[in-house]
Amino acid sequence: MRPAIQKQTLQVRQTAAPIRALDELDSYQVPGRHREEFLRMRQTLSTALSEGAARTLLFASSSSGEGTTTIASQFAIVLADSGDNVLLVDANLRHPALHSRFQLVKECGFSDLAVLACSAREAAKPTKLKGLSIITSGGSDSNPYCLFDSKRLKPVVDELRTMAGWVLFETSAVNDFNDALSLAGLVDGVILVIQAEKTRWEVVQCARDRLAGINAPITGTVLNRRKTYIPDWIYSRL
Repeated sequence: MRPAIQKQTLQVRQTAAPIRALDELDSYQVPGRHREEFLRMRQTLSTALSEGAARTLLFASSSSGEGTTTIASQFAIVLADSGDNVLLVDANLRHPALHSRFQLVKECGFSDLAVLACSAREAAKPTKLKGLSIITSGGSDSNPYCLFDSKRLKPVVDELRTMAGWVLFETSAVNDFNDALSLAGLVDGVILVIQAEKTRWEVVQCARDRLAGINAPITGTVLNRRKTYIPDWIYSRL
């Protein structure tokens, strides 16, 4: 039985000053104000989840383009920087991005694991950051509807649990496809990524209802790209 987890909302904010596009940033760079929020999130999850067991989390959004890849990547980087052993998995077969972000080979990845075309140890690609390995989306051209079957994926997830202290899955939007739902019932928690000032609450509610319908453990939300127009140190005193 999974332990009860107190839901937490993580607010990743932007100031009025523009932030450079992701392709202009180092793939391993996490802004300082984001890092503090992720460390707080790590502490909350570490306290709530079982000691001595791998912690598996699924990062998903209600709709495409809400920043799930960025949030999952930055959280993985902060965990690895903190001394944790982290495995980041690109389970977004509709719009895979982790191989481009970290300049890795796409083949021999998650889709290949699902069809037993390669082993998990072969699929886990090391990065220049100690403690962080990445499984890309893979090169299998099998239909994602066939790949995302809970019975097929359970032994894959179970094997990945043995490879790192944190296993983070990034997947396609909950309202767009059923992929996330197939994985959500196999992990310890789901982090729902919401883009501030864009995503309507009805859309988020629909995603939440779909996850609740399969008893997926929604552990918290990330409010991404929230804009602030005065310095953060002033907000901290309000």
